[in-house]
Amino acid sequence: MLVSEVRQSLSHRTGYARLPRRVLASAYHYVRWELPLMRAADRIIAVSDEIARSLGRWFGVASKRIEVVYNGVDTGRFRPDTERAASIRRALASARTRPWCYS
Repeated sequence: MLVSEVRQSLSHRTGYARLPRRVLASAYHYVRWELPLMRAADRIIAVSDEIARSLGRWFGVASKRIEVVYNGVDTGRFRPDTERAASIRRALASARTRPWCYS
């Protein structure tokens, strides 16, 4: 998480000036809130195996306390309409080629 904060700060125009504050804020949040909450919880729900592994690596949470519940979608109900998608793409492509006129 800290590496992500550093990368995000350095990619910004004023990143070097913001870096110390972001690092301290991230460390405070981790030590004050995340670590105690993760250790006090009886069970933790993760939405992927990678997040479950990260909980063990970063917070020391035992794997027996983590339940993985994957995000799900009813593909019978929510499926892409390929004809509609194609017509929308055509409309957007033609709108991009037309010159815009503001009055």
